[in-house]
Amino acid sequence: MIRSLARSTGVETDAILRGLRELGIDFAQGYAIARPEPFMGWLAAHPAPGRTDHEDLRSTAIAGL
Repeated sequence: MIRSLARSTGVETDAILRGLRELGIDFAQGYAIARPEPFMGWLAAHPAPGRTDHEDLRSTAIAGL
């Protein structure tokens, strides 16, 4: 069976998130899920498995901007 994936942005309340779940939305983003944060802060909080130094990732991310 083929199934398409649905996503939603701007999910700002728990009520909206519950409604989207009932509709079968697969992915969502917004304040109800997590507040925005700087990329470097996120990278420091979520290290790649087996890595302690993110310098290569940081320069790659900055170069991509």
